[in-house]
Amino acid sequence: MKAYEFVALLLKAQGLTSNSLARRLGRASLQSQIYKYIHGQVPSPRMETARPIAAHLGIPVEAMYDDRVATRLAGDMGLSEGGEGLKNVIAAQIPTEGFPSVTGDSNSSIKTLQTPRLGELMTRQPSELDDVFYVELDDNAMAPDFPAGTIIKFDKRKLHVFGSRVLLRDSRGEYHFRTFAQAAHDSWRGLAKNDAFRDIEPTRDGAVVVATKAGHIVEGD
Repeated sequence: MKAYEFVALLLKAQGLTSNSLARRLGRASLQSQIYKYIHGQVPSPRMETARPIAAHLGIPVEAMYDDRVATRLAGDMGLSEGGEGLKNVIAAQIPTEGFPSVTGDSNSSIKTLQTPRLGELMTRQPSELDDVFYVELDDNAMAPDFPAGTIIKFDKRKLHVFGSRVLLRDSRGEYHFRTFAQAAHDSWRGLAKNDAFRDIEPTRDGAVVVATKAGHIVEGD
């Protein structure tokens, strides 16, 4: 299922149109963008458009960009055009398995899935992270290419090579987003794009590669 189709079905289930949703969000100016998105005319809406829509519907913002996330959620909810699941979607509860973190919303029967920030991963072991997961950058170590607020899609199964953007974990349990680069003596280092941030090294910092960048969503895109 396409991401925009999933969102369109959720709107239909709640009896909403692009006009009524824009009014509920208090942002009438979004009506045109919402209409174009749910009709497949704009497959990648601006983040400032996607965030309030996702929050209102109780879905992760990634589901508005990633067809695989949308398909999984639709399947979990038994959601299909004209199907019985569409009638019951408001009462459906999205399973937490496979997503980075979940917070319950007492005002909605649908759980809201939140993308964790980079610093919040410190409590998580690499083995606790899904094969594919999303993280919001909370620093500018890789700016201007990937400034704070960028949502990075990581894949633990994807092979990293020199030049790959990777998620690293040091001996203190802190996670860092860097470029995997060759260093002296057949070693490697994690290079920061921004000179204000330090590089990460396997020997000095006890760093290991956790996952490789597989995509991203930039604030304002």
